[in-house]
Amino acid sequence: MALAPKTFKAIIAAHITRANKDHAKWDKWRAWYRSEFWDSSAGEDGSLLIENNYLYAFCDTMVASICPPNPQVTCDPRKSDDKTKLAARYREALINDALYRTDAYKLLWRMSTLASVYPRSFMKTVWNFARERPDFLVLDPRFVFYDMSVSRWEDVRYVIEVTTITKQEFNKRAKPVKGNSDAVIYDAGVSGKATFGTLPKWLKDSEQTSAADAEKISDTFEWVTIYEVYDFTADRYYHMLEDFEDPLFEGDLPYVFVRNPFTLLAFNDNLSDIGGLADSQLVERQQRRLNELDTLELRHAQASIPVTVINEALCDNPEDFVDQVANATSPGDVVRLQGKNAAPLGDIIGATPTAGLIPEFMDIRDRIEASIQFVLGIPEYARGVAGTSDIATELALVDSAMRTRLGRRTKLINGVIKHMATSTIGLYEEFLDDTREIPVRVTGEREAIVVAREHLSARSVVSAETMKQEGETIEEPLEIDYEVVPFSPTENSKSAQIKKLQPVMEMLLQIPAINQHKLLAHILDLFDVRADVLKSEEELEQEAAAAAAPPPGAPGAAPPGGEDILAAGGVPAGVPEGPPTEAIGAMAGGAGHPSP
Repeated sequence: MALAPKTFKAIIAAHITRANKDHAKWDKWRAWYRSEFWDSSAGEDGSLLIENNYLYAFCDTMVASICPPNPQVTCDPRKSDDKTKLAARYREALINDALYRTDAYKLLWRMSTLASVYPRSFMKTVWNFARERPDFLVLDPRFVFYDMSVSRWEDVRYVIEVTTITKQEFNKRAKPVKGNSDAVIYDAGVSGKATFGTLPKWLKDSEQTSAADAEKISDTFEWVTIYEVYDFTADRYYHMLEDFEDPLFEGDLPYVFVRNPFTLLAFNDNLSDIGGLADSQLVERQQRRLNELDTLELRHAQASIPVTVINEALCDNPEDFVDQVANATSPGDVVRLQGKNAAPLGDIIGATPTAGLIPEFMDIRDRIEASIQFVLGIPEYARGVAGTSDIATELALVDSAMRTRLGRRTKLINGVIKHMATSTIGLYEEFLDDTREIPVRVTGEREAIVVAREHLSARSVVSAETMKQEGETIEEPLEIDYEVVPFSPTENSKSAQIKKLQPVMEMLLQIPAINQHKLLAHILDLFDVRADVLKSEEELEQEAAAAAAPPPGAPGAAPPGGEDILAAGGVPAGVPEGPPTEAIGAMAGGAGHPSP
């Protein structure tokens, strides 16, 4: 059943109420990730503070293990017809070009970090009209509402993106510019009710961290909060104001072939809904106790510094002796002491006794630290703690540990990349016109190819709109599987690959079925040598042809410019048709045999 716009008023209000509760915890975890564990008031009295940022260490290690530095996709056709094969080849090139142009690895890195600090994160696919290509946005999960009653992301009934725009930006939408018919235009009757001011309280950082400085600067503008509603029950799209039932804007979903432009990433299952569970929450108590214990140890160490004690009754001039002791900072300094009654030095000067930490203190600390590592799954090898074994053994241990704990997260990242791939094709199908040609480079090739709409076997937007009006499902006619190129931090390590290649290098170089040129290019890449030092295959073919041809003047070689004449049975110009008569007479035994 379709949801009415007035229904979303109540939905938005319910989400804001929940956000006010959740964001306080989320802001705290973000502060911890930024090494802002202690609040601003702590330490003002001069007391020492210390923290162990295990959250950042885990996030950095985890993300480096699951996010490929160069994400790539292969398109594998399920049918063997030429149309499907050609479309798969060109789609693969177009997708990988989009991933490269949008710095997909940076987006995946940020998305994974957010999904670790927070319970979840989101990526949104959009068409960049200025650059005429797909683009991807990593969204702050604090500002995305969604249907929490479903068990799968594919079944969500709505997604609401919270955006804040300035008064000037709002007025551009409320007062459309002539000739800009494609822009989102607000209803004049509703836009006139909008009120402007500072950012709403629930959108601000509840923690007094460095992030609050940006919010103070932002308060110099007048803002209004817009709720962009994607209603998948009726395929409708709204812009709404809080506390208003009537939408500012209403229309169809933005894209024809990308119905839901959002994708959800949640690493941990909370066993309740699809909202996920933050890694920060799993170790919150251990992180707090560990920082408190380390701070206590530091303060104890400070308090354990002995205080010098002077027995004034045994000194002739106690004040002068104290000053000398206080100023004696170098090993060669001399302190003059005039004691009474030949008193021993030990009776005159001493130090206060200090107490050491109980043995159980370090045991408790080690147990808490081990608990954090166990819950988060940070093996010593993954944290860069090298052992005594050989490199291959260490790499195997690292790979085994990371695959065991992070294998599922890798698959989730691959799911995000697949969504980016299919969305890329869907947007190009909708916006790529018949006249445009896109130069892209096929993976592993130096030369670029040109991709046009005809190469993709793209669907018709008009036909899709007709199917939509008639209630038919818009399906992808081509049977193509989009597969992510596997990534492993150890298997993709250049040192590991070199070690694997060494035993079989000689054999590979002798196999005729292997493209030796590409193999050598790969080997050079492993050694960080630019592949352009290799001659191209065209250059090699030209050199081979030149080497096979006989040199000028050699037996069987045609004189320059005489090839065609010789082939016709004649002789080149300027050459007599036969040897002189006197020369023949001078030969014994026939032509070609000189006389003795």
